[in-house]
Amino acid sequence: KLVSQKEAFEFPFAQRLLCAVFARGAKEQVEELSATVKGHIVKMAQSRDGARLASTAMGVLPPRSRKAVLQDVAANFDALAMEKYAPPFLCRCFDLTYDPQMAHKFLVAPLVANIGPVCGSPYGCRIILHLLTPDAERKQKVMLAGFEEHNLYSRSNGSWNHHTWRTDATLEEETVEICPRPAEQSHLLVLGPIVQAFADVVCTVEGLEANKTLKAFVARIAAEVVHMHDAEPKYREAMGLSKAQLDRVRALQSNKEKKNEDAPAPAAAAASPVARKSKLAATAPVETPKSASKKSATAVAAVVEPASSTKKAKKSLRVEAETSAAETPRARKSNRAEAAVEKSMVLEMDGADDDDELVETSARIAPPEASPVSSSPRHGDAKPRRSGKASATPVRKSKQEQKTLAGSAAKAAASSATKKAGAADVTPSRASAGKKKSPKSGASPQVDMLNML
Repeated sequence: KLVSQKEAFEFPFAQRLLCAVFARGAKEQVEELSATVKGHIVKMAQSRDGARLASTAMGVLPPRSRKAVLQDVAANFDALAMEKYAPPFLCRCFDLTYDPQMAHKFLVAPLVANIGPVCGSPYGCRIILHLLTPDAERKQKVMLAGFEEHNLYSRSNGSWNHHTWRTDATLEEETVEICPRPAEQSHLLVLGPIVQAFADVVCTVEGLEANKTLKAFVARIAAEVVHMHDAEPKYREAMGLSKAQLDRVRALQSNKEKKNEDAPAPAAAAASPVARKSKLAATAPVETPKSASKKSATAVAAVVEPASSTKKAKKSLRVEAETSAAETPRARKSNRAEAAVEKSMVLEMDGADDDDELVETSARIAPPEASPVSSSPRHGDAKPRRSGKASATPVRKSKQEQKTLAGSAAKAAASSATKKAGAADVTPSRASAGKKKSPKSGASPQVDMLNML
């Protein structure tokens, strides 16, 4: 009942419902529905959901029934090409129309007649770009969002000419082929007149440089024409451009496309001084020091100096130099061992010095040996000082106490040496004389010692 009403095709809800029926319906239901909407396809193609429904219905229709739809398309081609949602449906018509006569009569002729407005439209220019981009990567760059919903042809899209419905008996999914010939072959049959009209009409329009919007769309088409002419021999043969036409198309390319076309070969680019400098900086070997020390890190940081002019490159190279100068586990282990040995040697030297001081101090403190010739002290002689016995186990003193003891021991040793010298002088005189002392020599032993000194 809904489909029987003609006004129902204009409602988005009805259009989405019909799309679901085409996608999930049985074979008889889909064929009957496509025959019903055949007369409303051109009108539905001007809305978003209706354009998807029109593309699906165009594919499901038998080839003989498509002629009526193409007649309506040719009659309203100028309006459909300027619409926002209709150009994907027109691209689908170019994919499915493999008969050269029907394609030239109902699609190519209206397009050539309106080549100027079509190329200047942000939506109509996508029809020509679709014919010039068989590769999916380049197609994605030039097509707008929503074009992929119409299952357009590309070399990587193997299901562009397939439709899936359910069988009437078992309701199992069945995939059928809706176009027996490849779409690229159909594109090559119609591409020549369209590209030649573009080179003769659009490229010679006066005031094209002043209109920046029109120039942008025309430059996009010109770039794809030049790319396919240079990269694809069969497209070059199909377009059939003369040298003058090709020169006019090349002149309309954007500056970016011209730079990409005139870019030098990789070998020539690598031969430039800047490329050689960057290459040498990238391939320069970085020396890694064996032992981690500050000198080696400084030397490596000085040798490995970045050749790049950007701050990021300098920072990355500096980080690499510092990383290369970092201590290795073996170097850290050897440094710890050397530090431990050095510390033990210092402790041993300190202990040896303390033992020497103790021995020297004990030797100084020890009492002097008794003189072999003993003499009784005379009147006026200084009595010798009594020194205590040194302890068998030396006690470690402080430095100040050690200095004090050393001074007292030096004084005691000097006084004992003086007494020994005086005793040695007095004893032989007594032994030789054997008499009393001469009254003339009334000097004391101290005076004699001083005279001897």
